[in-house]
Amino acid sequence: MIVDNHGHISQIEVQDIVDGYDKTYKYGMSHRDNLYLMDAVGVDMQVLHCSGYLHQYHRRVLKEHPDRFAAIAKIDERKLPGDEGLELIRMYVEDWGFKGWYYDPWAPEMRVSSGYAPKDWGLPDPFYHFDHERYDPQWELVQSLGVPACITCYPQNFDTIGPALLNVFEKFPDLTVVLIHGIDPPSCLREDGTVSIPESVVALVREHDVYMDMLTGLDALRSKPNRYGPNDEVIRAFYDTFGPTKLMWGSEFTFIELPTVDQYRYQFDYMKKRCNYMTESDLALIRGENARRVYGL
Repeated sequence: MIVDNHGHISQIEVQDIVDGYDKTYKYGMSHRDNLYLMDAVGVDMQVLHCSGYLHQYHRRVLKEHPDRFAAIAKIDERKLPGDEGLELIRMYVEDWGFKGWYYDPWAPEMRVSSGYAPKDWGLPDPFYHFDHERYDPQWELVQSLGVPACITCYPQNFDTIGPALLNVFEKFPDLTVVLIHGIDPPSCLREDGTVSIPESVVALVREHDVYMDMLTGLDALRSKPNRYGPNDEVIRAFYDTFGPTKLMWGSEFTFIELPTVDQYRYQFDYMKKRCNYMTESDLALIRGENARRVYGL
């Protein structure tokens, strides 16, 4: 089973419009565009990452194409860990059939640049201190629901996310976590070309049910430096350190100037063509079987 672990759609239709919808903000194409690309390349399912106002659209897409798409819910973190936010997580998973919870409270400076007040997210700040007892109810709930928590790693929390998650796992050992974007690959790459993965993250992934989201080939399509290093040094380091059972391929096929079949195929084939140390069974795990298991597809 081939699964794209990281997809986006946002071209909603009139029946999907809800409070908070921003018609100027487009993050991805329509699900019909994604289906066309998936069929052309041979991808069976795509896991859709959701912004808050897209839940209704994603819910409809899941009903129309239950064997092609899965979705993970995104709650406004300012509502967590309050009862309203917890109930939304429960509703999206148990009632709507979403397969995970996306947790991305943003760094304080990112909130400021978007016109928000960082204090609205509560104290201690959840970007750095989500392991504080104040946030235990959200981890307890997600553990009880049996779905993964999908947490984004940025350069700003590169040094803190590993220790914080280890603290969370001490209290909630049955959690499943997917590190979205992996453990920020550019931060792992040193100036001399070597790769350094924080010891806390090595322990986290090896000892717990934690997985790395791999966006291979994406940067070339954006004319940006390869986040995994000029010779994919970080991909090799992740593979050698964690093994193929802990890696999951995703495309994040969204902000692409020309979203063509060739580009989607380039991302899909990236590891097969460039990482000759990976076997066919390795690629089968990374490009689908791990995601199928983690998300219960």
